Amino acid sequence: MAIEGKTFLLFNFIILLFAATTTTMIIPVTGEQAVPASDMVDNRGLTLQFNDGTQLMIASQPSGSIGYVSSMPGVVTSFQQAEILGSTGLIAHNYLSGGEFFDLQIGDSIAISAKQENDTLEYRVVAVEQYQALQPTSIHSRFLNLESGENISAHQLSQHIYGREGHLILQTCIENDGNLEWGRLFVIAEPVTI
Repeated sequence: MAIEGKTFLLFNFIILLFAATTTTMIIPVTGEQAVPASDMVDNRGLTLQFNDGTQLMIASQPSGSIGYVSSMPGVVTSFQQAEILGSTGLIAHNYLSGGEFFDLQIGDSIAISAKQENDTLEYRVVAVEQYQALQPTSIHSRFLNLESGENISAHQLSQHIYGREGHLILQTCIENDGNLEWGRLFVIAEPVTI
């Protein structure tokens, strides 16, 4: 009886381990309005700042809603899945705050400020990557790298982009021929050590 119980526990542990290591990562859709503006979640007093003086509030995603993107002007959304992979991801609709991401270039400075603690984290843009979404409105779409032509899954793209320990990733959709969700833009910034 004891051996059967241990076998059962071991089997359950293996199933849980398998589930944890095979979780499918997504790439949020940031070109369509998914949740009403009234559903904005606490911003914890954090702001995103660019060289040109632009300041955007950082809102949290509701617990368990990794596809949520705020539909409020002047707001970016903290992407829960990025934290799991070791980076800080901020996502925004391209027709709202995400439109600001297209002006960023390699070498530009970005900061995240916490007003309560008077603390600032500084980053420098090191890469800008663009992908066509082969199923534009799907969080599980396959993606075509516009520079290399490589065709990869949402899971692979998420690991590639958000699996950069300590980096800041800004994501929005790319519009093409009136399709707001045609592609995805990623601005990748590394922490600046002082």
